[in-house]
Amino acid sequence: MENVNEKTWVNPYDECPVLETESFELRLVEKSDAADLLVCYSDEKAWEIFNADYCTSDFRYTARKQMEECIDFWLEAYAVKGFVRFSILDKKTKKAVGTAEMFGSLNIEKTEDYGVLRIDIASGYETEGYLAELIKLADGEFYSLFKVDGIVTKAVPIATGRTAALTKAGYKAYDAEPGRKDYYIKRRNNDE
Repeated sequence: MENVNEKTWVNPYDECPVLETESFELRLVEKSDAADLLVCYSDEKAWEIFNADYCTSDFRYTARKQMEECIDFWLEAYAVKGFVRFSILDKKTKKAVGTAEMFGSLNIEKTEDYGVLRIDIASGYETEGYLAELIKLADGEFYSLFKVDGIVTKAVPIATGRTAALTKAGYKAYDAEPGRKDYYIKRRNNDE
C-alpha cells in the first residue's frame, strides 16, 4: 500500500480514497452499508467504547431507519467537507463491521495542528491486532491526506486492546483541552 504524499495529494473531500490493511478495506460510507453497520451500532459491548464526544448522537441504534438517517448525516457532512466517515469492510466477509471518521483542518481556520480519529467497530473486532492494523493505516495515510501534524483519538480504560495498540504505536496520553478525557495523541514526527 502506498502512502499518500504531498506531490500526489488529492483532497479527500473531492475524491475519497479507498484504503486497505491486511484484514480491512476502508472506503466512504454508503447508504447500502446500513444493515451491516446496524450490527456494530446495536452492539451493546461496542457502545461502551464509542467516542461520541462533541457529536450530535450517541451512536446507539436499534433500528435500520436510525442507521440510515445516521449515514445520511455522515454523507451530508462529507459533502460540506466536515469529516470523512469511512466504512470498515472485513475483506473476508465483505461486510461493513464498523466505521472510522477522520477530519483535519482542510476547510476550517486552523487553530490546532491535529485531526481527530474515531474508530467505531463491532465488539468482536475490538482486539489489539485489528485495531493495530487500523491505527497503522491512519499513521501511514491520514497525516498527509488530512494535512495534520498530529492525530488525536479516544480510548476509554475498558478498551484495553485499543489502549495497548495505541501505546505500542507511539500514542501518548493527551489532556491539553478541557473536557477531553481518555484521549491519546501522536505527532507526525512523534518527537514530543
